[in-house]
Amino acid sequence: TLIIGALFFTFQIYGDFSGYSDIAIGTARLFGFDLMKNFAFPYFSRDIAEFWRRWHISLSTWFRDYLYIPLGGSRTTRLRWAINILITFTISGMWHGADFHYVLWGLLCGATLVIERLIKLKKAGFLYTFVLFSFLMIMFRSDSIPTAISMYQTFFEFGFGGLSLLSSNLPQAIDLHYTLGLLGVFAVAEFVLKKVDFDVYLSRLNGPARWTVYYAISTIILLFGVMDNAPKFIYFQF
Repeated sequence: TLIIGALFFTFQIYGDFSGYSDIAIGTARLFGFDLMKNFAFPYFSRDIAEFWRRWHISLSTWFRDYLYIPLGGSRTTRLRWAINILITFTISGMWHGADFHYVLWGLLCGATLVIERLIKLKKAGFLYTFVLFSFLMIMFRSDSIPTAISMYQTFFEFGFGGLSLLSSNLPQAIDLHYTLGLLGVFAVAEFVLKKVDFDVYLSRLNGPARWTVYYAISTIILLFGVMDNAPKFIYFQF
């Protein structure tokens, strides 16, 4: 159950934050402002270094330009480079909140980046990156370090009691399968959009076809959107 929750949160925070960024970019464009792209299909990254170049690009580039490079960046000794990475990621963790679990989360993210480079990891693949990020986000999502540690410990108990969720509890099982189905559609859409520039594709359609796409997207929003008592975006708190 914890594994399912961790994986689902990884999808949730991406949909929440990437969608929130797209809304900001689209709204700004209506007023003539072109904001920078904030996500570049990060879950297709082949290692954690590539992931951080694709995730929350506005913040990542800010820390790169105003903290990491002034500290010396990578043009220094290997030890000093590792220290620069750890400092940058630890402070980025602090940016998310004045709590020790955010600080530790940032430190762990930096440590994984350092380890990848030290062992000269070749491009491992998107599944490796996704699972590793999901694992790291447990510390981010938990309300305290003890809670996160308890979850990590439970992962390695190798129990299978959570599988009853798929069999004995029918309403929850149906909801789980429904969610998995939507995530499958999302994954396919992400893969296609990574290959096809949607703006260019739309611009090449004739009027009726383009408006059919617009109406289809609007219908999806009305069917699946939460319109009443909607929770705030996760990143509003940051």
